[in-house]
Amino acid sequence: VVILFLIVFVGLVGFGLILPLYPFYALRLGASPEVMTWTMAAFSLGQFIAAPIWGRLSDAWGRRPILILTMLGSAISYLILGYADELWVLIFSRVLGGLMAGNIAIAFAYVTDITKPQDRAAGLGRISAALGLGFMFGPAIGGLLAGPDVETANYLLPALAAGGGSL
Repeated sequence: VVILFLIVFVGLVGFGLILPLYPFYALRLGASPEVMTWTMAAFSLGQFIAAPIWGRLSDAWGRRPILILTMLGSAISYLILGYADELWVLIFSRVLGGLMAGNIAIAFAYVTDITKPQDRAAGLGRISAALGLGFMFGPAIGGLLAGPDVETANYLLPALAAGGGSL
């Protein structure tokens, strides 16, 4: 359960790293507020769509290979995000990241596979805690890595940190 905790924690830190920077990055690339909103929603929509698909695939092929695949996909999405120099590339990276974030459902399923019934609630609680902690620390770390001024912010460093963490 500790490894699953770390996978989920690092995944949510990665997600959170770019949250405080994303609006400024998108504006720099010419996005309107509406486009930014829809792009942020696209991440969650991708996660919503992908979670049951990843779940079925992990039932068929095993939890570990699908977790590894989605972590690699997340790392690629953050790498694309860090080097995006056009709005469509930025949007693509967020959609891909959302599709890969469907792996959180796999982590929950994995916990139910490997824990005894009497330990299951505690295991699931730890994964839920990883979600909250990752989401809490990610934006703070992203802001620190980017620097104090959004006009001269380093958007690449938080994206690379998120991608590296996903690996």
